[in-house]
Amino acid sequence: MPQLQHPLVTLSIENGMRTGDTPFVRTAGCEQIGAPGVNSFFAILEPMSLHPEIADLAPLILERLEQELATRQKVTATAAISASVEAVNAELYFYNQGREEDDRLYFGLTCGLTREDDLYIAQVLPSQILISQDGALHVFPELDSWHWSRRSEPEMSLEQPLGIHEEIEPDLYHTRIEPRDLIVLCSGSLARVIQREPQDVFVQSDASAAITHLQELTEAYNVDNASSVAIAVGSPPKQTRRRSDLAFLRMVASAAGSFLPEDTAQRLRRRSASTTAEVDRETLTGHTNNYRGKGVDGKQPSVDTIQHGDWSMPSADHNATAYNSSQDEAEDYEYWNPQGQWDAEAVRSHDESGDYQTVENEGQTREGKRTLIEIVAGAVLALVAAIIGIWQLAVNRDRSMEGPREDESTFGLPRLQRYDNSMQGPDFTGVRRRLPRAPINKYAGFVSVGLVFALAAGLIYSISSSRDRERTEEFEALMNQSVAARENAVQASDPAAAQSFLQASEARLEEAAALGVDDEVILTEQAAIVEARDASLGIERIGNVQVLGGVPPAPEGVSPNLFFGNGQLYVFTDGLYQLDPDQSRLMRLISPGDEINGQTVGDLQGAAWGQGSPMVMDGRNVYTYDSTSMTWTPHELGSFGSEYSDITAISGYIGNLYLLSPQAGQILRYHGDQFDALPEDWTGGSAAEELAAGVDMMIDGRIYVLTADGRIHDFYRGALDETAVIEAAPEIDNAVAFSYQPDRSHLYVADAHDRILRVTREGQVVQQFMSEADAPPMENIQHIAVDDALGSAYVLTDTALLQVRLPGPPRED
Repeated sequence: MPQLQHPLVTLSIENGMRTGDTPFVRTAGCEQIGAPGVNSFFAILEPMSLHPEIADLAPLILERLEQELATRQKVTATAAISASVEAVNAELYFYNQGREEDDRLYFGLTCGLTREDDLYIAQVLPSQILISQDGALHVFPELDSWHWSRRSEPEMSLEQPLGIHEEIEPDLYHTRIEPRDLIVLCSGSLARVIQREPQDVFVQSDASAAITHLQELTEAYNVDNASSVAIAVGSPPKQTRRRSDLAFLRMVASAAGSFLPEDTAQRLRRRSASTTAEVDRETLTGHTNNYRGKGVDGKQPSVDTIQHGDWSMPSADHNATAYNSSQDEAEDYEYWNPQGQWDAEAVRSHDESGDYQTVENEGQTREGKRTLIEIVAGAVLALVAAIIGIWQLAVNRDRSMEGPREDESTFGLPRLQRYDNSMQGPDFTGVRRRLPRAPINKYAGFVSVGLVFALAAGLIYSISSSRDRERTEEFEALMNQSVAARENAVQASDPAAAQSFLQASEARLEEAAALGVDDEVILTEQAAIVEARDASLGIERIGNVQVLGGVPPAPEGVSPNLFFGNGQLYVFTDGLYQLDPDQSRLMRLISPGDEINGQTVGDLQGAAWGQGSPMVMDGRNVYTYDSTSMTWTPHELGSFGSEYSDITAISGYIGNLYLLSPQAGQILRYHGDQFDALPEDWTGGSAAEELAAGVDMMIDGRIYVLTADGRIHDFYRGALDETAVIEAAPEIDNAVAFSYQPDRSHLYVADAHDRILRVTREGQVVQQFMSEADAPPMENIQHIAVDDALGSAYVLTDTALLQVRLPGPPRED
């Protein structure tokens, strides 16, 4: 595979124009990233402000990070990169301590370290990295997290960039890179717009195309400042691969030599020790005394490359030096090669007459070496001897000494008969003589050991197969019981009876899953049970569920809320937000701590739509919003001496403010032109028990209060007019919110079972909705707002805002 032409491409946008190098990106050794023996480094910084010193400080931080990694080359990669990031963060933290709080500098960071083909990534949010592997794109963090506007003060964010705290714990990732992988690091300004366009360019392993696409995004979305770098992983050199293959072959050959017969192994060792470099005589350009080179005239004398005038007799010192050098080499060879003392087939020695003779030393050639057969045979013999010794001790331990005492003065004379008190076994000498005899050698020992292992393996396999067969039979029986119970549930006409059958089916399925026989069959049956339950309860599964983005959580004791106004959706959690028209971000309108006309906004208790604009309440004041001037106006609330703290829901109607207080069992009303007056008990003390169980409230001229047990109380002119009971299966035992639009025939109720019910005003259930298994779940629903005309529902969970497309109601016959 050819190398990529542009393995490393960077992008720097300043004030809407592309510039040269960027101070927020640093790379080292990335042109050959992933190659054997090559270590590389890359990093990108995400500045958290537009401070003038940011561009000067960023290169120093990246250089310091690279130096920290260089000093930790001998430790593991994860320890090196984590410790380096922590060291740089500590230095930036102490640097910020000497500056004013508004003048401190913070950075997000993503850095990578490769050791050959292992990639280690450390990330301190906010920052963004995209990695393409095998045609799949992996992003850290998820691109959805960039949808919402982030706070200006880093301390108020969920992210903890460099320089805020003295200690930091970066997120660590590890992967193995291969040719045609692509690594892209980019700033947050690019991460916010990447998801709005297709990401196919990032899985093509083309760094230039990726950077070109990012530059086009900056032009299309008016991104003024951005930084990015794309790194493509090329193919490793072929020479290194051949060397590794040869090393592997040598290792296999060395291991295979241990299984050769003894004489064959010795012959091969002698051959390798005596092998010398040979010369291909056909390639000689001259001739020798015994051979004439190819294409060379035999009458032509051989060429002497040494000029006659340059040749001289070697001196005695030279001979001594050469002798000593060869002697040192021999000593070194024996030191580094333990086989040197027996590699030679003959050792020369000098006898008394001065003649040399060759002494064969075959015994020395085996010193320190044992074949595999000898090792196995020795182990078997040692094991047999140990067993016999233990048996003798066990048999003779409690035997009493009978007969005469042994004579200790015989000195082992063979003919003296001694008394033997040991157990005598049967004599099988005659039988053994008639049995066929096998040769006792290393091959027979090897075969015997092999038979023992084969018998042991067969026994283990037989026991394992028997257990697997029993487990499979039990699994099939449990699955048959589960399927039978599910089919009975499908045929049952009573929803309660169907639920009983399905619970029995799930119990048998759990027992079958614990056996671990076939997970695919378990998953198939689980899906069938869910489908049967949905059919018996009339539940429709919804797949069109879109996650619009994350939301900040509401403080403890505050009920979050969703409501419409002038075609816009408003979200109330820890403050009041408005969803922008393209549904890409939340715009904060007001939150605790804001200064309005010299007054500090306290902890907000709720929000609702007022007279043409939203209004919020913090317990002491109510704030109304002027959309023309985009300003808030505080109005002091009349109270009975203390702030309101037990407010479950608030609603607005023709400028009046209504508060639902379950603790007092009241609905309090403030007139729009007299917020400073004491509130009016709208129900006059009646229906206190029903109001004490209220969880949500809606007003359209009549006031509707939802209770946790699924009852909707309808109040008119301060009196309880009627109550609608929602008959659902399973029963509603923890309703959390409901939504209603005037002049529409249906209400929508959400409960803690992650479902939304479409009901009539009389409480009759029309449809039940839950998300599909592969769709984003509607878990921990906090509130809902349904646009019945468009069939669109907005669901607020404890972590995110979802948009759900609801199917239309069934046609009436």
